[in-house]
Amino acid sequence: MVLFTVGGKVLGLVREMVVAATYGTSHVVDVYLAGITVPTVIGTILSQALPNAFVPIFSGDAQMRHRGKAYAWVLLGCLGVVSVVLWFLAIPVSAMTSSGFAPAQRAAAVVIVRIA
Repeated sequence: MVLFTVGGKVLGLVREMVVAATYGTSHVVDVYLAGITVPTVIGTILSQALPNAFVPIFSGDAQMRHRGKAYAWVLLGCLGVVSVVLWFLAIPVSAMTSSGFAPAQRAAAVVIVRIA
């Protein structure tokens, strides 16, 4: 896991270097970063919290594993609801991260939030 984490961080650094080399520090990069901020935070919280919550359930007996599968389906449904809510709240969410942008840039940030 440590190797994958370090590898992911290195690839993230390479990604940031490629974006900076390609686009520089322009409004395009600002819109992109503003658009992915909130979805990235939600994804990070879920990716860090879920394994800690489900490892004890799936390492138990057969009944615990069965309940764990049920919890996983409920969680998947909740994530679907969160995704739909984020889709409809993309305008206020992007307003939090792109308050100083021009209207066209803010509209682009809304699209990015919806995609992410």
